[in-house]
Amino acid sequence: MDDDSRTRNTPPVMLAWLGHPVTVLAIVALVVNDHLLKAAYPGLVTGKLSDVAGLLVAAPLLATVVAGLVPRLPGTPLALASLGVTGLAFTVVKATDGGAAAASALWSGLTGPSVILADRTDLAALPVLGVASWVWVRARRRPATRRAVRRFGVLVLLPCAVLAVAATSAPYYPDAVAVTVWRDQVVVGQANAYHPGDRQPETWWLSERDGRGWRNLDPAEETAFEAERSGLPAGAEQGCVPGEPAHCYRVVPGKLRVEETTDSGTTWRTGWAVSDEARRYLIRSYDDLGDPEVYLSSLALVVQPTRAGHVVVVANGRDGVAVREPDGRWTRVEFNGYGGSARPADASGVDPGALAREIALALLVGLAALGLGGWLAARRGRITVVWFVVPLVLGCAGGLLGVLSMGSDGPLAILGRLLVMLGPLMALTGAVGLLVFAGRVLPVRWLLLIILIGLSSGVGWLAPFVAWANGAIGYRNAALVGATCALAGIAAAGWLGHRFSRPPRP
Repeated sequence: MDDDSRTRNTPPVMLAWLGHPVTVLAIVALVVNDHLLKAAYPGLVTGKLSDVAGLLVAAPLLATVVAGLVPRLPGTPLALASLGVTGLAFTVVKATDGGAAAASALWSGLTGPSVILADRTDLAALPVLGVASWVWVRARRRPATRRAVRRFGVLVLLPCAVLAVAATSAPYYPDAVAVTVWRDQVVVGQANAYHPGDRQPETWWLSERDGRGWRNLDPAEETAFEAERSGLPAGAEQGCVPGEPAHCYRVVPGKLRVEETTDSGTTWRTGWAVSDEARRYLIRSYDDLGDPEVYLSSLALVVQPTRAGHVVVVANGRDGVAVREPDGRWTRVEFNGYGGSARPADASGVDPGALAREIALALLVGLAALGLGGWLAARRGRITVVWFVVPLVLGCAGGLLGVLSMGSDGPLAILGRLLVMLGPLMALTGAVGLLVFAGRVLPVRWLLLIILIGLSSGVGWLAPFVAWANGAIGYRNAALVGATCALAGIAAAGWLGHRFSRPPRP
């Protein structure tokens, strides 16, 4: 058999590449390493293992996806192109800050908070692409059978591979834990709350323009700061304006709140605060928050005189800092994880992180409606679609279990994250397959109607929670309205599918 005949049926050939024992071992290594080992044993070994395994998986995964979309592409050129694109993308991401930032933004949008760092030493893993090409040469001699494509590839391998390459470095949760004054400038210490219990500052931010701007200490400044740090005044729960002992500020433990007095503490009034209702929303906005009274509360403050008056800077844990400017205005400032920017934060609007559960459920609701309608419609042509029904059902069930486990601790939390990512991928695979088969027996307009109803089901579930996030409706009422819309959408999609599942009248 010549090369052309071996690669003529491209999708099974690419699936054989993705299903080769070397690639499967790399998939397992990626999932275990990035979701378990990196958090438990951060360091050189776990970091480089991700690079090596990721390169082994990325090229065959890319080729398999492209082959599924354009099955007539010749196998060998597609494999070579996938290897080249993988190597080029890896080089850009690891060798440039812009590439790393773009990759971090992409994966954060797809999988939640993720960080990819530029590190030129990681380029040493590029020769592994030679191993990937050797695996391709071996795999193309034995393309996957049609039954293997249905059972193994669609049901297990492809979703797991997508999950594996989506795994990246452990997230960095900025945690403002300390505040001091150094060389007449306010400095804020930031820890990484991803490691609970260790709240020692790792990064220091220097205030500029009376708290209106912030930047990281440069290496020389950081060296000098660390040398002088032990003698600097530490932020406290209460501080007074220099020269005005009657004018003081204090934090309220367990709250995002600062009180102010102008009569030596005889009376106190709220100077700045995040309301309890807004704080409850913020609690849901932060991944793996922990105890809100520890990680989302005002910890310490400093009061610093300026030419125009005075500034107050308050360390607020995961919420960053609150700054009172010389003109009396208060602003919230949040810092990014690796020191590129600091920006004003606004509690208004909708943070997708606060609606992570509802967004995941909306996706599952939409896929369930699409899959049900497609399955019932495909029955009209007596088409066997069990290998797409199974991933749909397992994916929806697994995704639901993952959503229910959100907020848990320990191994259950890790399992929940895996299910939240893997479940919708499996459900999507099943729903798309069912719609493809339904398209064989349905007019285009009815197929599009089922798709529209499926999408509307997910939106109908999510929309009331967006209203809740903006304070327009209570959470219980949002859940009731969302559930009603979701069930109505699933029922409508099922009715349409059932209607066309009946044999046509003679």
